[in-house]
Amino acid sequence: MQRSNSGSTVAVYLLALLAVAAFFALAFYLPAGAQPDRIPLLLLLPVIASAVLGGPGPGLAATLAAVAATAYSGLFGGTDFDALPVALLLGNGLLASLSGAIRQRLQRRLRGASQAAAFEQAAIGMALLDSDGRFLQSNRRFCEMAGYRSAELNGRTCAEITHPDDDPLGRREFDGLLEGTI
Repeated sequence: MQRSNSGSTVAVYLLALLAVAAFFALAFYLPAGAQPDRIPLLLLLPVIASAVLGGPGPGLAATLAAVAATAYSGLFGGTDFDALPVALLLGNGLLASLSGAIRQRLQRRLRGASQAAAFEQAAIGMALLDSDGRFLQSNRRFCEMAGYRSAELNGRTCAEITHPDDDPLGRREFDGLLEGTI
């Protein structure tokens, strides 16, 4: 399970908005005749970068900031306002954010699949237990060593499959693991 750090999340959003602001400021250094036409195209770069690198949230934040900046420059820039560049910027920003979300979801699935494959294909026996010592999952090698099928182990406790002479040692080790002393 991946934990989200709220400080880094805020930083990613701020970075996306700062990138849009920087590119918007850069647009005013373009030759005077090129400014109104180039602003949406120029602002598309930080929008796509924010969506691809930061994910859908920062991508959408950058999109909204870029649309607002483009609308502002069109309304107050001394030229006739043209809604088409704003609409294209909005559409491209939404598509970039959607593709960023799909990419992140596929990466999570791929990581999960590769972890599951590593667990199942390991040369050593491994089992996943809950905090009560009940089997949740076991790989093929563990099942061979224990002499049970995976379905037979699920829901059972370690004590149920451990020889009575070995149980106190196993219980002490398990308790130490839960307490964080091991």
